[in-house]
Amino acid sequence: MKSRLFILSAAFFFTCLLPATSSAQSQEELFIRGDVNQSGSVNITDAVLIFQFLFNGKDSWVAPCNDAVDTNDDGQMDMSDGMNVMISLFLNGAPIPPPNVCGVDPTADELSCEGYPLCDEPSAP
Repeated sequence: MKSRLFILSAAFFFTCLLPATSSAQSQEELFIRGDVNQSGSVNITDAVLIFQFLFNGKDSWVAPCNDAVDTNDDGQMDMSDGMNVMISLFLNGAPIPPPNVCGVDPTADELSCEGYPLCDEPSAP
């Protein structure tokens, strides 16, 4: 009896540890992390757009792909994302997490990607 209870408790515990997959993640939209303006590369313009989005209000500019804005892949869009781009570009900081070419978000979070036309093209990077 105790062994069955232990097995059921262990199964429940490990099931709770598994990451939940949101409906946005199941769509598996392709994007390039950090390429906020969808130009095909990460540059200072992307950092400026992130700061504009944060400081001028989220109504001033709508990011079509929130996953691309989340440059440190922590599941949030905040000031650290703009700083991450600047540090990566100008201070030889850690590279921006994948996908660095058209790909899906390797981590589950609440952010989504409504559209990233660059990755829909046949010759996507």
